[in-house]
Amino acid sequence: MQGLGATAYFEKPVDFDALRASLERVLHAAQPERRSEVRVRLRIMLKLRGTDIDEKPFEETSATEDVSQSGFLCGCTVLLKKDSIIEVYLVSGGTNFVGTARVVRSEGCGTPYPRYAFRFVQKDGEWILR
Repeated sequence: MQGLGATAYFEKPVDFDALRASLERVLHAAQPERRSEVRVRLRIMLKLRGTDIDEKPFEETSATEDVSQSGFLCGCTVLLKKDSIIEVYLVSGGTNFVGTARVVRSEGCGTPYPRYAFRFVQKDGEWILR
């Protein structure tokens, strides 16, 4: 169970005092920060341009869910391979080239609207966070 992230388990009938005490310990324990930088939940319109999993060119407008100084998370209707490189443009009062980004993680690839985490490889233009 510990390999799955569990720290304890309770058998029936549940001892609710022990459960409360265990939850109290877990919630107040110092947790190491797993992210290297701050993420901000922010909806920004982007234009993404590149090639999909079948090497076909695509261009799509999408909204971010989270942004950081060096990356972002957003949905995309095309399937992308991990480590694919795409061009990123900010869509706000025009279309401004930001740079290129690499797919570092994907979620929901079996759904009509998978989400991808991107990390910038190169930034040539202005990004939301500096």
